[in-house]
Formats: sequence, structure tokens, C-alpha cells
Amino acid sequence: MHRLERRLHLDCNKWDTQVGDHQTLLNQALIMKGQDWDFLCRASEQLAAETAQLESALLKHPNSAKSLGLPKAIWPILSAQRPSSPQPRVMRFDFHPTSHGWCVSEVNSDVPGGWNEGSNLPLLYSG
Repeated sequence: MHRLERRLHLDCNKWDTQVGDHQTLLNQALIMKGQDWDFLCRASEQLAAETAQLESALLKHPNSAKSLGLPKAIWPILSAQRPSSPQPRVMRFDFHPTSHGWCVSEVNSDVPGGWNEGSNLPLLYSG
């Protein structure tokens, strides 16, 4: 596991391989059923669409940021923005299996780090 973690750090720029003193890596590849994969694909597409809808609504009605609990400093920024035509974008949703089914913990739409991790992980686990 130490070798894999070191390769993730140095080759993939993945630095969050532990939480406190607890390892967050599996020592094997995750294999899932096709129905789980299909669900995660559909859920990701739906979450991406909902995120885009929320962003559009915020730009049209920046005062609603207060009711969502967004920091006050962001309100003027939203007010100054204008809706634009849809642009290509990347969002990575982090899903986790739980005793209640799959849950999403976050979406990463601001950093491209997932490309390094995702493209190299299969190679690391196969070696």
C-alpha cells in the first residue's frame, strides 16, 4: 500500500490519501455491478443538470443567495454576473457506498485534479 500511495502522490498529484491517521485507499480495485454503475451515471447527470439550473437561477435572482446561506461577500459578485451561453465544463461527483445506498459527499468543479487521479489509477492498480 505504501508504494501505491507514494505513486499517487508523486505521479498523480493526489495528496489526500489519509484522513487524520486513517488510510482512505483500498488495496484493490473497486468492482461494482452494472446496475450500480448505471445509477451513478444517471445520478451524476441529474446532479450536473440541477447544479446548472441553480447557477442560472442565482444569476437571475441574486437576492436568493441569502436564503441559501451563501456568504454575504458573494452577493455583489452574483449581482454583477450576467447569464451566458452554456459552456463545456467538468464536474466530478464523489459518491460513497453507505449502509443506506450510494451518497454523494461533494462536487468538484473548480479543479482538474481528478483527471490525474482517474487516468492513472487503473494503471497503478494493475501493476
